[in-house]
Amino acid sequence: MAEKNDMENEHLNVETLRTQVLDVKDFIEINASHELHLCKCIAVSLELCELYHQAIRELIGYHHMKDVKRYFYNLKSVTNRWCQFKEDCSLFNKLRCNTHYYTIAYIYRNSTCLSSAVAHYFGIFLSQHTNIVTELLQRDEIRICSVGGGSTSDVVGLIKVLESVFDVTELNVHVSIIDADKKWQNACITVLKGLRCFRNSICKIDFIEADLSLPFNSKVINAIENAQIVSMVKFFSDLEIKIPEFLFQEVHSLINPGSVLFFLDTPDSVIVKACGGSLGDLPEYELLYEAPFDSYTLHISVVEKHLLLYGHIFGTNICNTMFKAICRVWVKYDNILAVKNIKMETVEFEEIVLFKKIKKFKSFYDQFQNLSGEIKINSYRPWKEYFSVELEKKGYSEKQIQKALDKAQKDHAKLRRLGELLLIKPYENLIEEIIKEQDIRKDSAKWWTNFHESRKKAVSDLQTHQQSISELLQLYKATNFLRKT
Repeated sequence: MAEKNDMENEHLNVETLRTQVLDVKDFIEINASHELHLCKCIAVSLELCELYHQAIRELIGYHHMKDVKRYFYNLKSVTNRWCQFKEDCSLFNKLRCNTHYYTIAYIYRNSTCLSSAVAHYFGIFLSQHTNIVTELLQRDEIRICSVGGGSTSDVVGLIKVLESVFDVTELNVHVSIIDADKKWQNACITVLKGLRCFRNSICKIDFIEADLSLPFNSKVINAIENAQIVSMVKFFSDLEIKIPEFLFQEVHSLINPGSVLFFLDTPDSVIVKACGGSLGDLPEYELLYEAPFDSYTLHISVVEKHLLLYGHIFGTNICNTMFKAICRVWVKYDNILAVKNIKMETVEFEEIVLFKKIKKFKSFYDQFQNLSGEIKINSYRPWKEYFSVELEKKGYSEKQIQKALDKAQKDHAKLRRLGELLLIKPYENLIEEIIKEQDIRKDSAKWWTNFHESRKKAVSDLQTHQQSISELLQLYKATNFLRKT
């Protein structure tokens, strides 16, 4: 007996050790995968620095550098760090500053950070769902539609990831850029021509000038419907649209089944609500990836590279190096897949709608609870009349009613079950909806808890990043001072 116990204990110890080894192995693999992804992101960001530097050189040339420096200096007083005009900026100043140089300033300030962020999140999505993108790439043509992406920061990030994972140089890439301002056309073509896959003649670039706050024209509709990847990056926060929910609905309703919807913006509550609320639920879509509140930061080596390329022109007036972001990636399914996939069930859960529904349900639910409590009373007499009326409504004859009541009278348990059946039946859908609403509230609460935890981490990461950037700039100033002396 003792030997048997020893053998069992030894077996348990071996199993425990094996589990620990597997846990360590998983931990190592996860960390190795994370480090590999980080290295790839840094490499991509360094390439993006070079790409945008070359594009800016082509857009302005060396002969106009003084004009650019003067423009950058004037622009700082009327825009924020993301090149958005301040609320108190006059129309005259907006028109004066909204020139060809503005596109250059925007690309300089934002594009390296935004494209790197897109590549980072899209790369994670690809690593988790390669089968979906593989299906997209089996097509003869990859069509990407950028909604409101005149700077093409999103398209550049997406294509850089595709280039690093797949050999897309032999594929026909067709990009459609939808933007309200035609002055972006030259800039976006110049930037995209710097990508490897656009050096061949089969790739196409369409620039569609359209005000998306108005009803979509046929060109916009066709571009969205025909795209396999639809991208919306910093669209709402840049344009400051008052009704983003309606516009987002217009876009995602046009996307065809099997296509990917990539969304990246600031985690503002209005924007979160517009893109599916706290749970990211969209009709006929499945949310495959989400970063609810993240702090994307350029690696310090990328910032050093940026200083090396532009420091002699703009000094320490560097690009944006951090971005508070919410990222979501959906795939749209057709009706057959939607039926098969439980996750495709969607429910409206905006707080105002929920409050009204719950308030309405509560009055019915309270009535049900009161009636349900009365069923537990053992006295049969108060229910005789009620049963008769209810059974009569259901088409029972007098004999059938009497027979049912006689059976119930002999068995109080059956009486209660019959009473519950009669009471619950009219409210079955109601109760299911109440339970569903309560589950949604729980899931929503979990999401917001995760959101706030992510925000705390993001703030901490941003503070660390800001300190590193500050130290780098101080070192840069000191080095330049020593060189001059």
